[in-house]
Amino acid sequence: MKRRLALLLMLSLLTVLIGTAALAQRGRFGGRRFQREEGDRNGVPVWENETPFQQDVFTFVRVRYTSGGGGWGWEKWRVDYPDSDLNFSFRLHELTSLEVDPNGKVLDLTDEALLDIRSST
Repeated sequence: MKRRLALLLMLSLLTVLIGTAALAQRGRFGGRRFQREEGDRNGVPVWENETPFQQDVFTFVRVRYTSGGGGWGWEKWRVDYPDSDLNFSFRLHELTSLEVDPNGKVLDLTDEALLDIRSST
C-alpha cells in the first residue's frame, strides 16, 4: 500500500513538472510574445556622452541572422533583445571610463555599416 501511494505521488509530481515546463515554453515558442513600444528601455536610463566623444564611443552591436536547422520558427538572435543589450551598455558605461553609446545597433553580417571605419584624424 505504501509503495502504491509513493508511486502515485511520484507520478503526480512528474505530471506537474512536465506541465510546468510545457507552459513555460509557450512564451518562447509560439505563445504570447511581449511587444514593447519603440523607445521603451525597461527602466535602463539614457545618458549623454560629452560632445567631443559623440562619434568616438563603444557601440554594442547585435548580429541578426536567419536560423537554419532545428525547425524552430523564431529568430534565435532576438533572445533577451533589447534588455540585455541596454543593460550591458549601461553597466559598461557605469563601471568603466569608456564612453558608451546608450543605443546599441542590430546589423546583418552583410550590412555596409560594418565597413564604415571612421578615421581618427
